[in-house]
Amino acid sequence: METKISVIAAYVEEWLRFQSLWDLQSEQVYDALGDNLGKWLQLLHEIRKSRSTFDTSDVSRSFGNIIIDYEQVQTKVNAKYDQWQHDILIKFANKLGNRMREAYAEIGKARKDLEGQSLEASSTAQAVAFITVVQQSKRKVKAWAPEVEIFKQGETTLTRQRYQFPQDWLYVDQIGGEWTALNEILARKSKIVQDQTGM
Repeated sequence: METKISVIAAYVEEWLRFQSLWDLQSEQVYDALGDNLGKWLQLLHEIRKSRSTFDTSDVSRSFGNIIIDYEQVQTKVNAKYDQWQHDILIKFANKLGNRMREAYAEIGKARKDLEGQSLEASSTAQAVAFITVVQQSKRKVKAWAPEVEIFKQGETTLTRQRYQFPQDWLYVDQIGGEWTALNEILARKSKIVQDQTGM
């Protein structure tokens, strides 16, 4: 009997966890996530995953003689969950879109800076400037690489969750083109540095 009651209590506790959806303040969540797109993405995945608990056509569960009817609670939790998921998705899309535009501009500037450099320098100062720009570009590319991957994952997540992209959305393919061009130029310029200096 006690075992059956503890199983029932655990099941009821599962539903009571969703009470926090009403207690949670959106600004607290947004502040905790900050501008870390990885955390935003993780939260969206966790929201989608945890939905399986209550996203079912069943409206009751039987524990022998005891039947728990959760139809009303399920409807309310579904509505609140949908609202939270929608709000977080919109906020994430705005943050992702803004950062993608910033990164696209930064990558484009780095590519142009690198294109404008050559080792056919008439002075040591120009040669040092060329090598410095190449080294700085390598560091930037290393820092941007994980972010470009998050852009891909973020856009895929938005697509899967049927987000309606605005007309001015900068798609990850566009960033990918600029990213590839930067990496190709960097590889060529790095080879020049290596050939000339043995670095």
